[in-house]
Amino acid sequence: MDDSSGDLPTVTGDGVEASGRPDGAVAQAPISARPCAVPITPSDAAHGLEFSPALLERFQLIRLLGRGGMGIVYLMRDRRLDRLVAVKMLAARTTSAEDAGRLEREARAVAALNHTNIVTIHDVAWDQGHPYMVCEFVEGQTLGQCLGDFLHAPLERALEAILQILCGLAVAHEIGIVHRDLKPANVLVRSDGVIKLADFGLASSERLGGNGSFGRFPGTPAYMSPEQCSGRPVTPASDLYAVGLILFEMLTSQRPFCGPSQNDYLEQHLTVEPPDISELRDNLPPALVAVVRRLLAKDPLERPGTARGLASEIQAIRAGLSVPPPRSAAVASGPRGSRAIVALAGACLAILLLWNFFRRPPLPWPPLNPPPHPGDRTTASAALARARERVAAGQARAAEEQLQAASAADGSWDAPHLERGQLALQTHRTALARAEFQTAALLGPQPAAALVGYGRALLQEDKPDQALEVLHIALGHDHENARAHTWLAEALFRTGSIQEARRELEHAERFDPHLADVHLVAGHICEHQHELAAAAQEYRNALELDPKNPEATQHLVTLSDRKPVP
Repeated sequence: MDDSSGDLPTVTGDGVEASGRPDGAVAQAPISARPCAVPITPSDAAHGLEFSPALLERFQLIRLLGRGGMGIVYLMRDRRLDRLVAVKMLAARTTSAEDAGRLEREARAVAALNHTNIVTIHDVAWDQGHPYMVCEFVEGQTLGQCLGDFLHAPLERALEAILQILCGLAVAHEIGIVHRDLKPANVLVRSDGVIKLADFGLASSERLGGNGSFGRFPGTPAYMSPEQCSGRPVTPASDLYAVGLILFEMLTSQRPFCGPSQNDYLEQHLTVEPPDISELRDNLPPALVAVVRRLLAKDPLERPGTARGLASEIQAIRAGLSVPPPRSAAVASGPRGSRAIVALAGACLAILLLWNFFRRPPLPWPPLNPPPHPGDRTTASAALARARERVAAGQARAAEEQLQAASAADGSWDAPHLERGQLALQTHRTALARAEFQTAALLGPQPAAALVGYGRALLQEDKPDQALEVLHIALGHDHENARAHTWLAEALFRTGSIQEARRELEHAERFDPHLADVHLVAGHICEHQHELAAAAQEYRNALELDPKNPEATQHLVTLSDRKPVP
């Protein structure tokens, strides 16, 4: 890739992108040097492009906004609608079939999106052989121009900006569009703080076709994912990698990878691990540190699965910033009703904010295709009842046969899959458990229970980061689900967020004071903190509520071997 392959400048009211730079940096012109809204002749303003009378009849040319390797962007007034617009036009020297296809692909992709956090595309057309696109004019600046402001600002400001970016990406990803060139210069910050994603010129859409590549590599090297750097297919996870790079830069005012050349950036994305962000900025919530680490994973499968699921996590972190820590650093062995009221109220507010912001988030899997048709629910119900009798009698194989019969009788019912998933969890067949819970979530009208089961399977596979995302989605569907709070606490504990885990256990016990797993997870935390007597009491509490809980029994025996339990 050479320096002439930069993309179009960002469309803002007062910034011009420096084209061709590997970091997509923005050059801010002095105010005295910026073009002003005075009459300009078409030949002077177009810099080599002659506008047709038809175009000038529709649009009043005001000023040049910027230029890049792909073309020029002008501020114009739409005479018919009396509004300011940004008109992006390909330069004559780059107008090839590939370039024209890119412009049309951008317009078609973004025009399919209708969201506050995405720049609106009004029209795409041709003028004297030059394709051009008419889009919303955003008065403000790029995120790249104000990145330094976030270092000393309250953390909530950076998280709010990232949430808006994720909201825009979620809408695009959910209809099959990947941005592919997300960077601070393509994130516009309106004067009222609203953030808009721009320049979907490299966008990849399964619905629209086209590989979206331009030059030897698609994208801007400083913000490209490892899979882009190596020419592998991009997915929504590629955009989330760019979100991680942007978030890292917002929080520290430096990039995790410093280049400076294009080849240096490519090599660093592929082979160099990012620095620990907690060593560059103090007092970051452990959950946020874990999110950044997951976002910058080299393997796309290790990153958060969806933009909307990640937004749920960020929203919970942001809401928790105002929640004071509990009085006690340990999980008490007695009643939890004596917890600090302010902590409980703040935690409940966090859950309420999360619920209101992302009510019923989408599932992390595509719908079943073709969807199963309803069958004989009566026969299926009878088989399910027999399966539960076999489970109570300890006859696992016979129970599975009845569950298969129930699914065969009515393939649209989620209940047999939930039961089979639970059986698979008990025997540590995690792959089968995940498959059953995924099917149950896609079939059921209330998928929270299935999502909790899927999260538990991930925990059995020692994948707490992935479990975090799934369990947050579960709470988005049922914020009072005590099991979801309980196993979210386990996932948080395993990722080092002890205090957040304790707060989740408080929520769980509030919603279901008789849930044995609350005490089981509390025992895990106490045991990890070497509070062995408290851990033993928690395991006893679990056994009082569920005398057949095998894990609580096993941990209690293990503790007895380590040290006499009072």
